[in-house]
Amino acid sequence: MKRSGRWAALALLACMAAPADGFAAPCAAQPSDPGRITLAIQSLYAAMAKDEPLEGIVSPAFYAFEGDKRFTGPALSGLIRQIHADGKVLVWNLGPLDIHAGCDVAWVAWENHGAAGDASGTLPVTWYESAGLHRDGSRWVIDFLHAHRAKPAK
Repeated sequence: MKRSGRWAALALLACMAAPADGFAAPCAAQPSDPGRITLAIQSLYAAMAKDEPLEGIVSPAFYAFEGDKRFTGPALSGLIRQIHADGKVLVWNLGPLDIHAGCDVAWVAWENHGAAGDASGTLPVTWYESAGLHRDGSRWVIDFLHAHRAKPAK
């Protein structure tokens, strides 16, 4: 094999050995993504407040960590419905969302300064929350939610 033929063979071999995504153009978030991600998060809380199903807002593989337990989408909906049926009140007030998005995935973190109680009254509660989402066509769908109740201020 001629010297130039060896170099061509080595170059071809190097290209075949390199990962395919190593040459892919970077994928950035679209300008509309923060608004659509915010809408997805707000839609989740609006549905829970009205005891509506979460289908279409969360993915089929969705799960949440709430109160030291893992819940699927239907189980989380059931928990919230039961809380409401027991006469308990949950008020959610999401703070600014810290959104990190790119390509087809995003993660979001926020503080939820709400309240919990019953018909006789509520007490302020703060939850530290985060979510993972993926793009499904032109909308964002929630795959994961984590809520941790903050310790009350002394």
